Amino acid sequence: MSNIISVIFNSLSGTRSPSLLAPFAALMLASLGLQFLPLTGELHYEFSGAMALVASLVVGLATLWRGASWCALPSAGVVDEAAARDHRRQIATDFRQTSLRAIALSIPPLIVPLVRACFGHGCGIADGLLWYLLLVPASAWISSVLALLAGMTFCRRWVQLCGFLGLWSLTLFRGGHEAYHGPHIFMYAWQIGFFPGGSWDPELPITGRLLLYRIAHVAVAAALLLVVQELQGLRLGVQRGIVRKGGVLLAGALSVAAVAAIPFRSDLGLSRTDGWVRMNLGDTLRTRHATIYFNAFSTDSLDRWRAANLADFYLEEHARTLGIRAEEIEPVTLYLFASPDEQKMFVGTSSASFTKPWKRELYQTFDRIEGALRHELAHLVAARYGALLGISLNQGLLEGTAVALDDAWGNRTLFQYARAIGDLRLAPPAATVMTTSGFSSQKASLGYVVAGAFCKWLIQSYGAERFRQAYGWGDFLEAYGKPLDSLAAEYERYVAAMPAMPETDRPAMRYLFGGGSFFSQHCLRRIATLNGAGFRALAEGRWGKALEAFGESEREGTSYGARGGIIRALYGQRQWRTLIDSCAAWDRHDTANYPLLPFLIERGDACWWLGDTATARRLYDSAMAMDISVPLRYRAALRAHFLENGEAGKPMLEYFTAQWTAAERLSFLHRLRESGKGDVVVELMETMLTANFFPKSTAARLQGLLRSIESDSASRGTGPASVQAIAWLTAYQLRDLFSFVRAPLPTPQAEWDTPFFEARRQEQRRLLEYLEKREKGR
Repeated sequence: MSNIISVIFNSLSGTRSPSLLAPFAALMLASLGLQFLPLTGELHYEFSGAMALVASLVVGLATLWRGASWCALPSAGVVDEAAARDHRRQIATDFRQTSLRAIALSIPPLIVPLVRACFGHGCGIADGLLWYLLLVPASAWISSVLALLAGMTFCRRWVQLCGFLGLWSLTLFRGGHEAYHGPHIFMYAWQIGFFPGGSWDPELPITGRLLLYRIAHVAVAAALLLVVQELQGLRLGVQRGIVRKGGVLLAGALSVAAVAAIPFRSDLGLSRTDGWVRMNLGDTLRTRHATIYFNAFSTDSLDRWRAANLADFYLEEHARTLGIRAEEIEPVTLYLFASPDEQKMFVGTSSASFTKPWKRELYQTFDRIEGALRHELAHLVAARYGALLGISLNQGLLEGTAVALDDAWGNRTLFQYARAIGDLRLAPPAATVMTTSGFSSQKASLGYVVAGAFCKWLIQSYGAERFRQAYGWGDFLEAYGKPLDSLAAEYERYVAAMPAMPETDRPAMRYLFGGGSFFSQHCLRRIATLNGAGFRALAEGRWGKALEAFGESEREGTSYGARGGIIRALYGQRQWRTLIDSCAAWDRHDTANYPLLPFLIERGDACWWLGDTATARRLYDSAMAMDISVPLRYRAALRAHFLENGEAGKPMLEYFTAQWTAAERLSFLHRLRESGKGDVVVELMETMLTANFFPKSTAARLQGLLRSIESDSASRGTGPASVQAIAWLTAYQLRDLFSFVRAPLPTPQAEWDTPFFEARRQEQRRLLEYLEKREKGR
C-alpha cells in the first residue's frame, strides 16, 4: 500500500501535475456522487462497474492531455547505437510512468466507500474490493494504452481526441449492438468488464469466465502497448525496433487470437445470437401468431399446450382491448426455458421474464407461463405504439399498460387493490406514479398497482384510441385534452367511490404492499449473496449450511428473505421449538413482520408436532382468512382438514413436513388410501401431483371427484377447510387442466366466490370459445 501511495504522490507532484489533478478530482467526485444513488452506494459490483466506466474515459483523456507534445518531437533520422539505446530507455520509462499513473489514478476513488464503511455499517467489504480491483485499475490502464495509440497515430489534437473517443465508444457500442440484436441482455466490454443488463439478479458472483475475459483484455492491451512503443521509436528516429522480436510475435499472436475468437463469442459465453440459442434449444412450435423455441426433452404435454394456446389467446385478448383486429397482430417469438438456471445460461438472467419489444420477442421459463405470460405479451402488443424501440418513454404507462391488460395479479382485482392501498394510506399520487421518475421511485408493488389501475380506468373511461395515442410519449394533454393532474384526480375519485377494504384484508394488504423500496435496502448485494447461498443449501437439503448463511445475512441487516430462510432451514431440521421461539422473538421486536405471514403454515406445523393443536388450528385459520393466494389458502385448508381427522392426522403431518419427491408423495398417498385411512381429499391431492404428467386422465378423475362431492351431502359444508372448499381450491389451481379438456371451471358456493374468481371463470369461458372457434376454422 505504501508503494501505491508513493506512486500516487509522485504522479501528482510532478512537473505536469496540473494535468493529473483534474482527472483525480473528477474520479473522486464521481466516487462521492455514487454514494448517494441506489445500489452504487455499496462497495460491490454496481459501484465498481460505474467507476470502471468513468475511469476508462477520464484516464484516457488525461493520458492524451499529457502526451499532447508527442508529435512535436522531431524525427532524428538515423541515430547511432548510443542514442538509440537512450531513446529506447526513455520510451520505456515514459510508457512505464504512463501506465503507473493510470493505475494510480484508479485507486484513490476506493477511499470514499471504504471511509463510509468505516463510519457506517460496512458489509461485504472483501467482495467489494475484489470487484473494484478486478474492474477499475484494468479499465484505467487499458484506456491509457488506447490513448497512447491515438496519440502516436495522429498528430493533430482534435484528431487524437476523436481517435480515442472513437475507440472508446465503438468498442462499447459493439457490446450494446450485440445485446440489442441478440436474445441476451448481458454485455462484456473492456470499459466495465461485465454488465448484467436491466434485469436485477440478486446474486452476481465473479465468474471464471469474467476473470479469463479480463486477463485476455489485459494481455491484448499489453501487446498493443508494445506496438505503440515501436511506433514511438520510429517517430523518434530509432530505425531498429524498440521491441524485441518475441514481443512483436506475442503482439501479433494475441491480435490474431482476439480476431479469430469473434465468431465463437456465443460458444465462449461472451454473447449470444438467435441462431445459437435456437440451435441449442432444439425444438420449435408455430401457432397463428407466435413461434416458440424450447427443449421438448425437458417439458411435458401440458406445458406445450399452455405455451401454444395461451400465447395466441392472450395476444388476441390484448389486441381486442387496444382496438386491434386479430389479423393485424404482429408475429411474436417466444423463447421458453425449462428452468431459471437454463434461462440464466442462455440469456443472462434467472430472476424474471423479459421482452425485447423492438424484436417482438419474449424470454421466460415454462413455470412462469401462468404468472407472467399475459403481462409480458402485453408489452409486445403495445410495442407498435411505442415511441422508441417499441417502448413508451413514460415508465408508468409502459408497465401500467401491461398490468391493466393482464389484470390477473394476486387474488383480487386491480381496483380492489387500489382502494385497499388508499385505505391504508400507502397509495402514492397517481400523477406522480405516471411519470418515469415517479414510477421508479416507488415500491414495486405499489407502483405497478397504481399505474395498472390508472391505465385500466383510462381505457374503460376514454377508450382505446386515446390511450394508444398517449402511450408512446406520455403526452396526456395531447391525447385527452386534459393534463395528467386532472385525469389523476378523476381516477382517484373513481377509486374512492368503490367499496372500502374489509378489515379482514388488512394483514394481506400489509403483506403485499408494506415496507420500503427493495433497492433502498442496506447491504443489498451482500445480503443477496448470503441469501443465495442459503437457498442453494436449502435446495440441496443442507439445513445446517443454510441456517449458517441466513443467520449471517440477518446479522448484516434485517432481511425478511433471511428470516424466511431460517424458518425453512429449522423446518427441514425439525427444530420445532426453535422455529416457534424465533418467530415469537421477531413478532415481539418487529411490529411490521408482515412479510412472514405466509410462514404461518410452517409455524402451525411446528405447533402440531409439539401437540399444541389449538394454536396450530388458529394459525391455519389465520392463513386461510388472509386469502393472500389460492395455493397458500389450499395448503392451510388441507392441514386444517386433517387436523380434525384423528386417524389420518398423524400420517398426514408426516406427509406435510417430510422432504419427499413427487413420486414418494404419490406412493405415500396411495398406501394411505389402500389402508382405508385416506378420504376423498387424499384423492384430490393425488390429482395435484399427476396433472402435468397425465393431464387427460387426471382431468377426468378430477371431474368425477367434483361430481361425487357435489352429490354427497356428507361432503358439503360451509367451512373453509371443508371437503367442498378444498375441491374448489384444487380446481382453480388446475384451471388450465380444465381448459385442456374443454371443461368449464366449477362455480363455488356464493360465500366463497369473489369478483376475482368470477373474472377467472369469464376468462376461461372466452378461452374455450376461442379454442372451439379455432377448431372449426381449420
